[in-house]
Amino acid sequence: MGMQNPAPYRQIMADISQLASVGIHSSLFGAQYHGFRMNPPLKENEVSDFETRWSISLPDEFRSFLLLVGNGGAGPGYGLYPLGQSMHLRELIDCDSNTLKPEDPFPHTQPWNDLTGKPYPNNVSDLGLYDEQAAAFLPRYFDPKWSYGAIPLSTRGCGLEVILVVTGVERGTVWHDDRAAYDGIYPVTQAGRERIGFLDWYRAWLDEALVKQ
Repeated sequence: MGMQNPAPYRQIMADISQLASVGIHSSLFGAQYHGFRMNPPLKENEVSDFETRWSISLPDEFRSFLLLVGNGGAGPGYGLYPLGQSMHLRELIDCDSNTLKPEDPFPHTQPWNDLTGKPYPNNVSDLGLYDEQAAAFLPRYFDPKWSYGAIPLSTRGCGLEVILVVTGVERGTVWHDDRAAYDGIYPVTQAGRERIGFLDWYRAWLDEALVKQ
């Protein structure tokens, strides 16, 4: 655990300030929601308390972002969540141990989307069969265990989440959790790279915003 080179984070803060100064552009998805505003950074003891609570060590890039840039606000999708929070019915809520177990190893090393047993529309004519299949499939597919070892970063709406792996062999990489669209859980890619970390993920969004300003 350590502090990263502060220069990239200073540049992020300068770029966010520039974007905030020129106003909100509807061409950038989610900008009207966060308005290029950042929440204040966390203090070292606040980050440490979160790590102690969940028995984890946050990836250095994300940890430094929390300490130097801010705890949620402007970011991809509808913006970054504050640490330990996620979206439910358009409201930010605190994550709890029923859905979040970042201390457990992340269960994936490859894209996952096991649709075995998923009821399909051709079963609608037999509602009893459809309900039976759904009752077996949905709890398995949406079991929180499939995203253990990660914490929520942001949402693209409609339950489509971006998560940061904090425990296991994929630690430090950013993944999509698109089970709400039955597209499974899979790593974020960029320019031919099969894995990217938090800083590259955030910087790519910021560069796109700067182009569209």
